[in-house]
Amino acid sequence: MIDKILCTQRLGETRIAMLEKERLCGVSILRDNHCHVGSIYLGRVVSRVPSASAFFVDIGDTLSAFLSTNDVLAEGQIITVQVKQEARKNKGCKLTRSITFPENYVVYSPFRAGISVSRRISDALERDRLKGLLENIIQSDEGIVARSFAEGASLENMEKEVVKLRNKWNLLKKSIKTAKAPSLLFKSPNPLFKILIEHHKTIESVCFDDMETMENAKDYCESYVPELSDCFSFYSDSSFSLFEYYDVEKDIEEALSLVVSLPSGGRIIIQETAAFTAVDVDTGSSARADFFKTNLEAVAELARQMRIRNLAGQIIVDVVGGGIGKKNPKILKAMRKALIGDFASSRVIGETSLGHIEIIRDRKGSSLAEILTEPCMECESTGRKQNAETTALLILQKFQRIVEVEKRASIEIKTSPKTASYLQNELRQSLAQAEYNTGIKPVFNVEMDWSNDRFEII
Repeated sequence: MIDKILCTQRLGETRIAMLEKERLCGVSILRDNHCHVGSIYLGRVVSRVPSASAFFVDIGDTLSAFLSTNDVLAEGQIITVQVKQEARKNKGCKLTRSITFPENYVVYSPFRAGISVSRRISDALERDRLKGLLENIIQSDEGIVARSFAEGASLENMEKEVVKLRNKWNLLKKSIKTAKAPSLLFKSPNPLFKILIEHHKTIESVCFDDMETMENAKDYCESYVPELSDCFSFYSDSSFSLFEYYDVEKDIEEALSLVVSLPSGGRIIIQETAAFTAVDVDTGSSARADFFKTNLEAVAELARQMRIRNLAGQIIVDVVGGGIGKKNPKILKAMRKALIGDFASSRVIGETSLGHIEIIRDRKGSSLAEILTEPCMECESTGRKQNAETTALLILQKFQRIVEVEKRASIEIKTSPKTASYLQNELRQSLAQAEYNTGIKPVFNVEMDWSNDRFEII
């Protein structure tokens, strides 16, 4: 169970680490120039998808977004849409025209009339109580869903949220009249808030390195989980970053590698492919390895790696000593136990005809490797390398720190053409902020034969 949260604010991105007993068990990376689930845009229809009830929509992202709808739309038509799935690989994000506004007690829907209660609230009397409260709040043509966190909530608290969300929708309708497509109308809520709500019963410490972010989180918690406010602390050591101090950077680096070592000398090899994720459990160099012990260590570590790497879809695990006709009921039981409390819905299907363990895990955005790296044909180990966006953000971070620590009067940045372009275009606002913070405008020196993960700051 998560007992510590680390939140680091960097130029262009926010990173949130979730720890259990000082070990990383999950990480969330939110980049400012990406389209995130829940954000609402004023978009322009670009074209209709042939042979499908779907359209490509320009919402200002690099790739056109995908909208599946039975509505009749015309090319060039201006529409209001909400992101329901983030872009990944070479595909744009998926959109919906069914707008919703989530809060902690309720979800407000201006287009789906009616009252409903989360299925996670199983008590019939409580469900009836919540429906009765919402009947006193709802207006015609509105839709309101009572969320699981609403169990035991008062009429006052629920009404306060509904009024807030109703006002938010009315303001958004007014902004549509003056906005020009494509444009962002509503930014999705900070994912940190959802993490704090979902794990507030087990969290003992929340550490920040940005004062504004900490104050915003504290204000939020005082309204919903005031007991967490006393758990907040501010990290100000300039010698190491917050993630470096808690060894989170090392864990993220490990989560980008193919091989993860196990305590007894074994290892697991994790390979993401387009169709599924293949996992091989290996005893390593030991000829006298205990197969059962190695497998138990492997399933525990794999469950952790699945959360950190955000693996999804079909996951096939080749355990030690497995094979055709061989059953591993104890290993299956251990795998199911290790996945209890997973952030995403995951199911151990069982064993395949070849004796492999099959797991299905729901997708929650891009995997860690997809966010931070790109395919690399020359790489000898992982087949991936740090992508231009990740390198550009790292340059911004190091640029500011070098100026702060070394009191530089000038900076030269050497990097690849794609990384330099990313800094000066997609991240131009973050670059301008770094220039403002330091008072220095860096000189770019483009090295045509450098890969996107390479840079120097002189």
